[in-house]
Amino acid sequence: MTKQIENILEELKQKAQFDGKKLGFLIAGLDVDSEVTESLVSILPTLNSEQLTKLIEVLENNYLDQKTKDLDEKLKEDLEKIKKEYDSKEGLQNQETIEELKQIQKDLDKLSS
Repeated sequence: MTKQIENILEELKQKAQFDGKKLGFLIAGLDVDSEVTESLVSILPTLNSEQLTKLIEVLENNYLDQKTKDLDEKLKEDLEKIKKEYDSKEGLQNQETIEELKQIQKDLDKLSS
């Protein structure tokens, strides 16, 4: 074999090892029962390279959705809390402004009397 072919084969071997580890990690992290996990693992040998790549992509997206779900909820709660505080402060400022305008009106009424 030529050196170029050996390099290509080594790269393919390394990619297969990396993808295998990634698949193992992603499948282990699935929030499904053991039967689904076993079924998924059992079909892996029948998948071609393109199908494996697509499966990895789907599992990665699922993993990210699971991991960021709590963060999304926390962000939503934090934003709602900030909005409530802002609305409360805005309401207070509006009330203060109304009171000041009433006082100005009283002062104007006194001057015109």
